[in-house]
Amino acid sequence: MSELSDDEVTMGVSVATRRKLSSERRRQRGDAPRSPDRFEARRTWDQEIESTLAEISVAGHYNRYWTGAHYDNTAGVDVGGSIGVRWTWHEDGHLPIYTTDPPELPVVLVVGFWPKQELRGWTYARDAMHPEFWRPNLNCWYLPQENLRQISPRHV
Repeated sequence: MSELSDDEVTMGVSVATRRKLSSERRRQRGDAPRSPDRFEARRTWDQEIESTLAEISVAGHYNRYWTGAHYDNTAGVDVGGSIGVRWTWHEDGHLPIYTTDPPELPVVLVVGFWPKQELRGWTYARDAMHPEFWRPNLNCWYLPQENLRQISPRHV
């Protein structure tokens, strides 16, 4: 379980707000990076906040720097320039891997709502890029949690 400070949560909410505004502006211009049929046409504010807080949790766990500067979601790199983070509220949620994810990218799945987000596991994107995990309706690979690698103990 990840414990974020009040300052980290405040920073996460601020970055999530900036991301949401940016994505809505792109969508209004017709140049949103993801197709409207992927999961939902519009992410809610709380989903944006939770996914941003998940990034901060992963950064803290791996002792990596998180700036929040990567708010356009290109190439899926969210933490320290080298880790992708995906968040879901579904206890048994799957890890989505997108066609834009570099095969060598490690991607972490975080489950739950703050303050009880849990790092469930990770994989290299390439390990999910197999036909049995492809979901054409989502336009991504969808890896079940039982196929994830265990999260290493917290680095100090």
